[in-house]
Amino acid sequence: MKASFQVFFFPILIVTLIFFSASQVYGEEIGVIISQDIPLYRQALNGFRKVFTGKVKEYDLKGDPDEAGKVISMVKNHPPDLILSIGLLAARVVKEDLKEVPAVFCMVYHPERFSLSGKKMTGISLDVPLAEQFSKMKELFPEIKRVGVLYDPQKTGKVVDQAKEVSKEFGISLIPVKVRSEKELPESFRTLPGTVDLLWMVPDSTVVTARSIEFILLTSFESNIPIFTFSEDLVGKGAVAGFSSDYEAAGEEAGYLALRVLKGESPDQIPIQSVSKQNLSINLKIARKM
Repeated sequence: MKASFQVFFFPILIVTLIFFSASQVYGEEIGVIISQDIPLYRQALNGFRKVFTGKVKEYDLKGDPDEAGKVISMVKNHPPDLILSIGLLAARVVKEDLKEVPAVFCMVYHPERFSLSGKKMTGISLDVPLAEQFSKMKELFPEIKRVGVLYDPQKTGKVVDQAKEVSKEFGISLIPVKVRSEKELPESFRTLPGTVDLLWMVPDSTVVTARSIEFILLTSFESNIPIFTFSEDLVGKGAVAGFSSDYEAAGEEAGYLALRVLKGESPDQIPIQSVSKQNLSINLKIARKM
């Protein structure tokens, strides 16, 4: 059984954004480029369409970079007033090949790593602020002192470096373990039992793959190491708890940014923002067994 709770945060910026929902922009067309048609991206698009009720034209990259050329050609033949990109693949295609059109991205972790901000682009990051993650971690597991994290220094090194400092504020010692390739994962994981109280899983594409996730979840369970993760889906698969951005809210807030751009603001004057609404998920079955 998995219990889900919703946690809300209301930055001052959200109050400002609400103003733009009161007066919709008419006549404009938005091109939506989606990395692939999967439920979590569809949730974001549903949220976006709650805010922007104008004309929307969708393009699906089908999770395949080879589809990009076809989509780029179609967009250039019928340029929209603004592009919404959903997912990292779509955001990178827009950033690299559709630079002339103002754009807003959403459903992307670590956007700074991919230089997604710029003259024509802004967006909504899925990253939950580190302080909020460790606060929730400590609330759920008050006795923890040592938290392990598996990471690829080239992909999430900066995040882990920042987390080392933030974790100290909560009485937690962060124990980072480098994983430079998927093949290194089993050996790296075996250093954790007996040295950590909990495993913090970050969105690192070297560590978290379709092939590795079963190994991580099973081995952590056998080693009695609870996992605190970034994904509600991973909680359903066996992590004990997750604290993640709400996907529909990410789409809604991308919608507010789009309205600001359509009303004349330059994207480079709008900072990338984190989603203001987070969901806490707990796998009660796993928690009881551990």
